[in-house]
Amino acid sequence: MEMEKNETKSKKRGLAYVFVKTEVGQEERVLNQIKKASCVNEAHILLGGYYDILLKVTYGNPKELKDTVVFDIRTNKYVESTLTLIALKRVNYPDLTGGALGFPAPSQEASFPQGAGVTPALTSR
Repeated sequence: MEMEKNETKSKKRGLAYVFVKTEVGQEERVLNQIKKASCVNEAHILLGGYYDILLKVTYGNPKELKDTVVFDIRTNKYVESTLTLIALKRVNYPDLTGGALGFPAPSQEASFPQGAGVTPALTSR
């Protein structure tokens, strides 16, 4: 059991967020290719900004991140540009949910017009 802990520690993973700008209407097509990348852990289609997709990427070394962005994402002919942000440190703030800082408690439901097709993680009332 102790060996497993040491192995896990030595396999520390980096975290990056990659914003992807696609051609209009090609978000789903791009996501179908991106989901095949082993480093991509989450993908979200965005609304209301310059970028169309947000990816959460974990990687073992900088080359793995570069290869994921360059070969798995940017080679798609419908991808116009990317922006990669590397996380330096995770900071936990227990008060970010439960109504602190203007965020709704997890039990509160978001209010959007019916048929908007939007399911946000956090909204304000």
